[in-house]
Amino acid sequence: MTGPLRAECALTFKTLGRLPGFWVPTVLFPAMLYAFFGAQGAGEWAANAMASFAVYAVLGVGFFQFGVSVAQDRESPFAEWQQTLPGHAANQWIAGVLASLVFVTVAVALVVALAFALDRVEVGPAALLRLGLVCLIASFAATFMGIALGSLA
Repeated sequence: MTGPLRAECALTFKTLGRLPGFWVPTVLFPAMLYAFFGAQGAGEWAANAMASFAVYAVLGVGFFQFGVSVAQDRESPFAEWQQTLPGHAANQWIAGVLASLVFVTVAVALVVALAFALDRVEVGPAALLRLGLVCLIASFAATFMGIALGSLA
């Protein structure tokens, strides 16, 4: 990781870390919805509910949250000043994608942990690995769509 990219990632994580009201509800919301509506069964139904809410966590955090954050960041004078700094413009996008991956991972892990804690989920390691890969691929797509939408809005 280059120096400007490392600095951009640190800035992104520090900014998000200092605004917990911005990301905490988004990360907790899929797990909360799962606890209210998804944790109602066992076996295959519980596994399907867990997977559905895990993918919802990916979309909620990756698409909506980071799309909104890009749109809000575009309006700030700091963003205009930041564009004058040396470094590649892609560093902001890469830092946003990395931050999104971290927060998506936390949101999905909360849903999966809650599913195992509340339900009798019968999922093997291979199925969990497939769910993780699907969530990883979907998080890239959702984050890029959110960033693109936030850049145009």
